[in-house]
Amino acid sequence: MVVEIPSFFIKDKQAFDSSMRFLGKPIDMCKRLKKEGIKLVHIIDRDALKGMENNFDVYDHLTQFINIEIEIAPKEEWVIKLLTIKARVVIGLPCAADLKKFKEKKLVVGKIAPDFCDDVSMVHDLIIDCADDNCIIKFHKTGKRLIVYDSDYQKLETDNQKLIWGVLKHITL
Repeated sequence: MVVEIPSFFIKDKQAFDSSMRFLGKPIDMCKRLKKEGIKLVHIIDRDALKGMENNFDVYDHLTQFINIEIEIAPKEEWVIKLLTIKARVVIGLPCAADLKKFKEKKLVVGKIAPDFCDDVSMVHDLIIDCADDNCIIKFHKTGKRLIVYDSDYQKLETDNQKLIWGVLKHITL
């Protein structure tokens, strides 16, 4: 069974959909999602991707009641901070940070393009951007859990859909 992973953006401690329409407070949204049976939420931190860590206190609250993965810039001190509170950290690969040194490897997720061909041993799961059938077959061989966007998942052959662990679905109004 595929894990459904709702996805939204955070900017200035507020949640937004993919069109940057206001959704509300992230804590309220995640409490509602948990009541609906969601186990994992994917958050793209627009501020952290620009080098600001002003949303990190929100994540500490969220990890107390739901599993979260945060897409951030690959700053080692940020990775350490998020791993300390047991948040999953999503890092675009390749990256300059030495991910092999993190002990909480189960919480490190790599985000890759379909043509990525470097080592993925330093991450636990892989998010494949613009996934197609060929790259699913290729990355399934790595033994990593594969996560794709819903729009890509719908285009995959049925046999390849069975190789997917999680599907990211952008929350919309």
